[in-house]
Amino acid sequence: MSDGADLECPTCGADHLDSWKKIKIHHYQSHGERLVETSTCDHCGEEFEPTNKGIYCSIECRAAANRDRVSFECEYCGDTFEVHQYRADEARFCSHECRGAASRKQATVECEQCGDSFEVQANISDDRRFCSLQCSARYRRNRVRLECEQCGRPFHEHKCFDEVRKYCCHACQYEAARETPREFETVDDLLHQLYVDEDWNYTKTFRRQRAVLGDEDALLKKEVREHLIEMGVYRLGHQRSLTETDPDEVGGPTPDGDSSWREYYGGESADD
Repeated sequence: MSDGADLECPTCGADHLDSWKKIKIHHYQSHGERLVETSTCDHCGEEFEPTNKGIYCSIECRAAANRDRVSFECEYCGDTFEVHQYRADEARFCSHECRGAASRKQATVECEQCGDSFEVQANISDDRRFCSLQCSARYRRNRVRLECEQCGRPFHEHKCFDEVRKYCCHACQYEAARETPREFETVDDLLHQLYVDEDWNYTKTFRRQRAVLGDEDALLKKEVREHLIEMGVYRLGHQRSLTETDPDEVGGPTPDGDSSWREYYGGESADD
């Protein structure tokens, strides 16, 4: 009998005892009789008083149970064989020869990267996805285009993570995890919540307003700056305009004339 708060004495009904051991002590002290906890023998089915957590009533039943055999079909050759009952959970092959042959058996698998077929041991075929380390590396370098479930902004992720990646950034993940949606009437109200009330910095305020409003309705980064300045809450030291900002200060020199980094860091296209 397991411990529990609903146990009670079978003679007087006392229910203040929370374990079988305490009930036995109470019964012996209060009623002068010893309570006996019984179990059913797994072999012969007779009731007995177990010691520790025994499942057999006697050594004879234990020995007889160990002599009992169960039948299985060999996973390799299909022959029927018998094993002791205590080995029933691990029995798969009828002999060492079948076990060895099964481990050497080959299965054909198609590479998920190049599509070529290759052979591997049958017992590990479910875990092999690529024909070579080169294909495995190429697969992990591949990126697929996804759409953020929070703001709708398209982004790219490694192909191996496309089934688990849902959001384009931490800001969208944060907003999606909120129990209640934000309440605001105007964009300025939203910016005040983020920048003043929650004390996010300028960049994180931009990203979180994009997560709330969606990619199509969100303000550009320079527009967020302009709104904060008009509201009179923009912090000193951040009031240099984007036109006055040296590109080498913000993101380093433009590589090969490619200014796409501005879209990533500034939330605006290179054409703006």
